[in-house]
Amino acid sequence: RTTDGFVEMKLLVIAATGNLGKAIVNAALRDGHDVSVLVRDGTKVPWNGEQLTKVYVSASGSLGDQVAIALAGDTFDAVALAVGAQAADAVRTTISAVAAAKPAPVLLTTGGAPALILRPGNSCVDKCFGGAQWAKDLRDLHLGVTFAALQASTIPTWTMVCPGTMVHKAEGAHSFHRTQPDVIDESVVGASLLYEAVAQAYLDVGEELVKKGAKSAYNHKRVAFKGGGEMSCYELCMTTLIGCPCV
Repeated sequence: RTTDGFVEMKLLVIAATGNLGKAIVNAALRDGHDVSVLVRDGTKVPWNGEQLTKVYVSASGSLGDQVAIALAGDTFDAVALAVGAQAADAVRTTISAVAAAKPAPVLLTTGGAPALILRPGNSCVDKCFGGAQWAKDLRDLHLGVTFAALQASTIPTWTMVCPGTMVHKAEGAHSFHRTQPDVIDESVVGASLLYEAVAQAYLDVGEELVKKGAKSAYNHKRVAFKGGGEMSCYELCMTTLIGCPCV
């Protein structure tokens, strides 16, 4: 439902008790979305029954099986998968379950910043993100698992959100929340992002995809973060957790 430009989503958050999952749920509840969650352990759910529409528990078996059960019993505007390609089986089975749903909801998945497209001449990114081999391995993982499965699926509307390092407020980070499709932005190279900022990006992009569908600039793309203000790559790297040797 759209009211004064705001798109109220019926949202299912998978892996909702992890750091990113919690941030997505908290932001969605704050913004007034209808939120259900799917978790492995129902005792770890920190929200009460009045806040959440439904809690699905996947204590055993395939996560995709439980996602399929949830989608068969209800209709969601969007599904947010708050785990990355390291949980390959969960990613692949969830994508298959969403593809089989009728109608298929918008699917928001998680990637890593090295999976983004590097602009020509940008030589510092591999160094900033843990070394060239580490960045290549992570890029191959996210592109080979999550992005490949998405591209091979029949899901009409999906995206892969690709933050870099995520931290809590107490650890110090920048609250970037502006985004662009596919291409990594030099303003956030080496920066750490707040879980809350990444969660808000999930919701912003999700709302756009629900509203615009295939016409959205983020459909079948990766979501890259952009820095705010006038800070340069050098200033960001000097004031966040990860050093930037390129300068």
